[in-house]
Amino acid sequence: MSLDWEGLTTDQVKESMSFFREAAVNMFIRGNIERIKRAIGYLEKDLEFRRSIQGQKKDRVHKGAAYYNLGICHLFEENWDVNKAVYYLVLAYIEDCISNAPVTEVAESMDAARFLKTILEFDSDFLRQIGTYIRLHKNPRNILNPAEILSPGLSAFTKDESIKEANIAELCKNRSFSIPRKRPFFKDSRWEKRVFIGGVYSGHTSNILKIKEFVYRLGFEPVIADDYIKPEEMTIRRFSLMLLHTCKFAIFDVTHPGGQYSEIERAKDYGIEPRLVFSADSTTRDFPLSPGTSMLEEKLYSYKDIDTELMPIIRDYLSQANRKPS
Repeated sequence: MSLDWEGLTTDQVKESMSFFREAAVNMFIRGNIERIKRAIGYLEKDLEFRRSIQGQKKDRVHKGAAYYNLGICHLFEENWDVNKAVYYLVLAYIEDCISNAPVTEVAESMDAARFLKTILEFDSDFLRQIGTYIRLHKNPRNILNPAEILSPGLSAFTKDESIKEANIAELCKNRSFSIPRKRPFFKDSRWEKRVFIGGVYSGHTSNILKIKEFVYRLGFEPVIADDYIKPEEMTIRRFSLMLLHTCKFAIFDVTHPGGQYSEIERAKDYGIEPRLVFSADSTTRDFPLSPGTSMLEEKLYSYKDIDTELMPIIRDYLSQANRKPS
């Protein structure tokens, strides 16, 4: 059993997993800082939930995963704060040490320690000192808050107390590391699970990100050109069409005009039956603001409430993946 679920009831595991699931969705979607803040909020809810269980049980509950993911959230380039990142990652390492005590060496091979040492080049001597302190502790199970170990640990390690929680990244050689929003293009999944998402990215990202979220929640891989690093030798249009060609499905938001019309036409050449959606934010309007949509042959699907009406449209479209040919 994972350390994260030890000592929790079935219902408590389900509630904690709901927090982690929502945090994971928003960490994957990214796109803007609001998504990262939302992920952080869910991780903080999980921490508070686990602390409340500790208070009821009068015994510790492992909190390493929440601290680890909080650290990662502060390494995303749109929310970068290396001191906060290192602070949370070290707390995750301390949690791993406590939960494995007296065999604290196990924590050295877990995610937090590996990330700190391999990626950030964190001071290994400090980590060993923390592990030794916890191993020699009379009853590590009584340590409910890892911060109670970190603060005196820093004071003992630096002697002159020049390094505290607020500047703990000084113990790293690589203090400039960040996780970029855009990534190199490679196929993460099979063709039949890939969904191209087209539309206007600048100024209208909320619609695109919502489609991306729903596609991801339904178990498919959303593919958005703006999420990838474009090769210098390729134009934006050529790159978008290359991505489109790797997908079985394509969803285009045509609420506002943009370059999606040429992609819609090319989708049919690639054997894709695209789904066109638009925000009918007026109760009397049943067509998009985009000029030229009247020339498209595809049916237009409108949604007024993006949170409740868009998901069924996407679910119906992607359910084709499980339909057998007639």
